[in-house]
Amino acid sequence: MTRKILLLTLVISNLSLTTYCFAGVLNDLKLLKEAEKIKQENEGLKQENASLKQQLTNARKLFYQNIAQIKYKTTVSILSNHLIDGNKEGADLIPSWYELDFHYSRLIDKVIVYLTSGEIPNIDLSFYYYDTVNQRWESMRTINNDSKNIITLTFNPLTTSKLKVCPTINSPKPSVLPIAEIEVFGWVIEE
Repeated sequence: MTRKILLLTLVISNLSLTTYCFAGVLNDLKLLKEAEKIKQENEGLKQENASLKQQLTNARKLFYQNIAQIKYKTTVSILSNHLIDGNKEGADLIPSWYELDFHYSRLIDKVIVYLTSGEIPNIDLSFYYYDTVNQRWESMRTINNDSKNIITLTFNPLTTSKLKVCPTINSPKPSVLPIAEIEVFGWVIEE
C-alpha cells in the first residue's frame, strides 16, 4: 500500500511539475511575442524618426509676418496695389470695399488698417474672409472707429485665400481715401 501511495504521489508530483513547466513555456511564449511586438514598434519608430529627420532637413523656415505685401503676390481689388506697398499715404480713390487676394490659402490671425494722417473721418470697418470650402464670404467683425489712425483686428487663426475690408464713412466724405495701408499678418513658408 505504501508503494501505491508513493507511486501515486510520484505521478501527481510529475503532473504538477509538467503543469508548472507547461505554464512556464506558455509564459515564455507570451513574453517572446511581447518582445517581438516591442521590437517591431521600435523599428517603426526608427523609420518614423528617420522620415521626420528628412522632413526637417528639407523643411523651409516658417515666418510670421505681413503677408499682404506685394512680395507675397497679394493683389487688391482697386486700380493699384498702393494699399499694400508699405507707404501709408492716401489715394484719390474711395471704393466701397477692398478685396485682398493672396492667390492661395494662408493662415492669418491679425489685420491692421492704417488711416491717412490728418483729419480722421468717422469710419466703421467690416471685415470678411473667403470660406473656400463653402465658397462664400463670412463676416469676421465690424469695428467702429473712434478717431484712431490705426485699427487692429486680431482673431483666432483661420485659413483663407481672400480678405475683404468694407469701410462705411459716417461723416462727410473726405477728398482722399481714408485707408492708407492694410497689413495682414500670418505664417509664411520661406520661398
